[in-house]
Amino acid sequence: MFTEHDINLHEGEELIKESKPHWSVWWKAIVVGAFLAPFTLGISLVVAFLYVYYLRNDSRYFVTTDRVKSSRYYWFKKLNREMDLKDIKVIDNDSSLVGRILGYGNLRMDSTGLDPVVFNNVKNIEEIKKEIKTHKKNRE
Repeated sequence: MFTEHDINLHEGEELIKESKPHWSVWWKAIVVGAFLAPFTLGISLVVAFLYVYYLRNDSRYFVTTDRVKSSRYYWFKKLNREMDLKDIKVIDNDSSLVGRILGYGNLRMDSTGLDPVVFNNVKNIEEIKKEIKTHKKNRE
């Protein structure tokens, strides 16, 4: 789905971090597939893992030295949201109890007059937040 050209780096821009949603977000699909596996000769478990693989790989989140970008493939379209680091006013993060135990959560970057850029269910949100703040400070 994603290629190295999806980020389209500008001249002088470097990729700092690339992430995708944490696998455990789809635990229900895996549990259902495992439960049905004896009745379907294991096919449901294979289908569940393929489903999780597809959903996990249809989203990518990028942090560069100049901007943040969220890319998501849907069946017939691709949605990109990006924001320059200098435009970020607020960075919020949240995670559920399970997310805190497994080390993932959501990161939302807001700006005045722009749609927010949201990284859903990404691993190491504190590390990503720190990278964004560090490079934002370097740009000012």
